[in-house]
Amino acid sequence: MVDKVLMHPRPWILTGAGISTESGIPDFRSADGLWEKVDPIENFSTWALYNNPEGFYTHGIPLFKQVLEANPNLGHIILGELQTKRFFGPIITQNVDSLHQKGGAKWVYEIHGHLRTATCISCHKTVVTLDELFKLVEDKEIPPKCQCGGILKPDVILFGDTMPEDFQDAIRLIRSYRTTDNMIITIGSSLTVSPINTFPSEFDSLAIINKSVTILDRDAEIIIKGSAGAIMQKIRARLVELNNGEELVSLPAGFLPGRLTTIILDLWESFLTKKKTFNRGEQLNKIMADLLLVEKLFLNYPRMDKRSGIEKYMINSNLIKLQKIKNEMIEMRGNAKNTNGYMPRSINDIINSHYKALIIYTRQYNSEPEIVKELVLQIVGFIGLYKHMEILDMQEFENSFVDELYDKILKITNKYELDIDMVKALDNY
Repeated sequence: MVDKVLMHPRPWILTGAGISTESGIPDFRSADGLWEKVDPIENFSTWALYNNPEGFYTHGIPLFKQVLEANPNLGHIILGELQTKRFFGPIITQNVDSLHQKGGAKWVYEIHGHLRTATCISCHKTVVTLDELFKLVEDKEIPPKCQCGGILKPDVILFGDTMPEDFQDAIRLIRSYRTTDNMIITIGSSLTVSPINTFPSEFDSLAIINKSVTILDRDAEIIIKGSAGAIMQKIRARLVELNNGEELVSLPAGFLPGRLTTIILDLWESFLTKKKTFNRGEQLNKIMADLLLVEKLFLNYPRMDKRSGIEKYMINSNLIKLQKIKNEMIEMRGNAKNTNGYMPRSINDIINSHYKALIIYTRQYNSEPEIVKELVLQIVGFIGLYKHMEILDMQEFENSFVDELYDKILKITNKYELDIDMVKALDNY
């Protein structure tokens, strides 16, 4: 799992109720789950809110209080740390408990809503805390109402509700990364709920961590059965081991040796499977040129002596992968002399896709300056890497789009009043 993660920059995470059971919150669909004891349609649906408010709040208040009193477990805490240190990307969660945020995660899509507040379903202007909602229920105001007469509803998604903006925001952002070989790890979800279980189909690679089988097991490249907390501890321990036993530090924003290597691997696999293509010799030479360029980059990686242990591991392990392919190419008489490969264009596409993601994110209703800054740093790091590769090689690099993009990014940083040293950031890949 760790090796796979290191080949896919910032894989997305999708979590279900299973990650929060270790915090004392019951799940829903297991043999001992909540839906075995309570009919969800009768008590946790929009129908129940209007037609059986007594049942909704009788069963709901104890569960809501239990959720609000829960603390993040090691699964949440480690995910938060690894997201902050740039090993993982955004977290999509089916949970309404806010435990990912309490565990340190900064970028979370809550596709089933949350229990931090309740909102009037009529005027949509009145927002109260759950404690205020509980007080109204305890005072026998069932259902609790706004001054306008509308019902105050917890900001969770009930059976019968439409999906929240977070759902569409996450989908749009995922699709902006089409040129990036991407990965999603699902944790603690049976993946039986639709449309949530369609998220993995948006990714090239799927890994699953869950105690029991899921309906997408046959589509997964990696399946680990067990509790989320225990497995996340092992993943973190392996990362620390690869970091020479030292505590993990944040990866540079534009650090993507695994992605550069997967571009070569994908090109090579495509070349081998299509044995009767036109200009086969020219294609071989182009891939060889790309491989030599990436190999040169890894052998001359900037500030290599100051890299953390895990950064050095990522560079050296990918060098080994490239050497194996290089030997195969030499046997096939590959010759990259005076040949321009596909790599400059590939990195160009990666930079553009991340810029598109930045623009999409800034248009989301709850965009956070901290995440905007992180996306900017990642793009600027890629641009720095792109320019460094140009210095190392004689291939034709298209620089006009880079300079134009840099100017656009500066406007975004000014709009959000972000404190970024762009010159320093450009060199931090």
